[in-house]
Amino acid sequence: MTAVLAPVPSRRGRDRARVTWPTAGAVRPLLRPLALFAASRVLVLLASGAGAFLASAGGRQVGDGPWPRVDSTGSGAWDGLLRWDSAWYLSVATDGYADTALDERIAFFPLLPGLIRGVMLVTGMAPTTAGLLVATVAGAVATVLVWVLGRRLAGAPAADRMAALFAFFPGSFALSMVYADGLLLVFALATLLALDSRRWVWAGIFAALASATRPNAVAVGAACAFAAFVAVRQERDWRALLAPALAPLGILAFFGHLYRVTGDPFAWFTAQREVWGERIDPTAQLDRVGVLIDDPSSPLGALNTWLPVVGVVVMVVGFVLLWRWRPGGALVTYAVVASALVLTSATIGARPRMVLATFPLVMALAYGARDVWFAVLLATSAGCLGVLTVLTVASSLATP
Repeated sequence: MTAVLAPVPSRRGRDRARVTWPTAGAVRPLLRPLALFAASRVLVLLASGAGAFLASAGGRQVGDGPWPRVDSTGSGAWDGLLRWDSAWYLSVATDGYADTALDERIAFFPLLPGLIRGVMLVTGMAPTTAGLLVATVAGAVATVLVWVLGRRLAGAPAADRMAALFAFFPGSFALSMVYADGLLLVFALATLLALDSRRWVWAGIFAALASATRPNAVAVGAACAFAAFVAVRQERDWRALLAPALAPLGILAFFGHLYRVTGDPFAWFTAQREVWGERIDPTAQLDRVGVLIDDPSSPLGALNTWLPVVGVVVMVVGFVLLWRWRPGGALVTYAVVASALVLTSATIGARPRMVLATFPLVMALAYGARDVWFAVLLATSAGCLGVLTVLTVASSLATP
């Protein structure tokens, strides 16, 4: 791979590069990752329907929970995807932010709700329909970009495996919910591809959009900083500094808006700490392991403890394979920073959807597993995806 993910090309070689329109032959391979994503969404929808049925059989409505009530879509399977943070994002899309930092909605970044509101205004769709549409399209685009990045790094066969595992990874159920995860992944992947092409302004713009999507976009900014360091050190390409300079604009604009609305310059941090109880705790993962050692007899009732511990194991294996693969500094930088944010979270931890956010590790797993081993890995992931979707829809046993 070129640029920051491998040795830097000469300036003369870059000057000869021209932008060309993609041909039909170039677009056709993208149907493979799209087909993989479509197949995974069928599985998620079937599992969501099963979860809604189980909830109904138990006398519960899938929309009930400690989140804002949203209008029903008329389908239990679709309604099951509107639980948890989906309802909060839809609440921001319809009602905006409160004028106090002690409000749950302050914790949710604005780009996804803004896009949902835009789709509502343009199409007249209901908030739930618009939210599901935006999230699904973002998930599809992210899967395609994983394939494109994987092909640059390791060739088409490996890219197929990476897109398949990404689409069927247990945490990918969030790509069908009204969550900002898919949108963040789109901009993170687009940033890495732009960095590889030495398109510093575009990399900065994509990184800025990522920083308006989720807080763990800090990892995208770190990748920009690494790429700029390499470019300046090796070629004195000072334009590279535009990427890390632009990267934080999204989050700064969001925090500025919250300051204007609430009068608190640290409104987001206040909401995270006082309302959601979120904090940075480097010992959080060790504490979870300690809980399991003390009382390992009830794995189902302790899924919120078990899942992050299993996620840590998956991440460790992913880092070993990433080290063997060695795809390049920008990708590794993103993986390291994104993983550090996950592992130091006191309340969320390495749950499946958060592991998915460290997508270079998922790509490394697919790169390292081949033939029968990959088939076993993919089948296991698909099975876990189905089970986790059912649990997410039918119960509160496993927080997404």
